[in-house]
Amino acid sequence: MAGPRSSGRAGGRLPERLAAAAGVLFWAGLMVAAFANTADADFAGAAAQYDGGDIGEAAREWQRLAKAGDIEAMVALAELYTSGQGVERDLGQAAKLYRQAARSCHPVAQLNLGDFFLTGRGVPEDALRAYAWFALAADQGRRWAAGQRDELADRLAETQLLEARRLAERLRAELRCGGETGGR
Repeated sequence: MAGPRSSGRAGGRLPERLAAAAGVLFWAGLMVAAFANTADADFAGAAAQYDGGDIGEAAREWQRLAKAGDIEAMVALAELYTSGQGVERDLGQAAKLYRQAARSCHPVAQLNLGDFFLTGRGVPEDALRAYAWFALAADQGRRWAAGQRDELADRLAETQLLEARRLAERLRAELRCGGETGGR
């Protein structure tokens, strides 16, 4: 016995079509969750290797994950490039990874990129960019970044401070990281 047909729709029964669509969505969601869990497990595995002293293997795994777009792996790898653990020390590469993660709204990467700009490590020294990245990290609740931003604000000339604030606002608008608490 045939069930009710969907009114005004050609080709198939509405309940069957909804069930099929729900099935597709279920499996797609399951695959996304499995991939995310695999990436989390891979990151955790690399962290365990690092903690166990196999820093070279951790670095290789984080490099693979970072190339695949894993933001946490980018930050971990940037730390290794900064310290020279498991990889050759390369502040330019560390800055590149921090910048990529910072532009993806990672507050620790924003804070560290601000510090790199403040000190000229891996990037040209630029107090205005340092202020802007500290401001974005502070927007996301990083107190140390707020302190650095405020200390830097005290050292900048008024015109520089206005320019640094404008740069921070442009980054906020472009990146939309949330938590826009502003700065000094």
